[in-house]
Amino acid sequence: MTNPFRVAAVAAALALSTTVLAVAQDMPAPAAQSAPRAHTGAHRFATAVHSLSLSSDQQARIDQLHQQFKAQQKGIADKNQRRANRKSFHEAVMGVLTPDQRAQLKSMMKQSRASQTQQPNS
Repeated sequence: MTNPFRVAAVAAALALSTTVLAVAQDMPAPAAQSAPRAHTGAHRFATAVHSLSLSSDQQARIDQLHQQFKAQQKGIADKNQRRANRKSFHEAVMGVLTPDQRAQLKSMMKQSRASQTQQPNS
């Protein structure tokens, strides 16, 4: 024989789960999923640097500079100090590049900024 309490508990659980699923389907998607995030200047800089034809020595030096930069930024809340560190990092990276690579990087960053400002913010 079946236990009437067990049958009632299973029926209640089934009814509750059906209600939860129905409510979840009616909920709108979060805004973060509907609009792509804009890339930050740091992301654009890193993408541009990595798109250059770097020698293995240049790549190793830039990786080393980046690790130092990340360690330096860790735990710093002051915006001005973080900005100064970022400027110093960018200058150090530029020092690793050849004059042609620097010109190419500046051009890519300018194009990236221009395309970013043309995109509407969502």
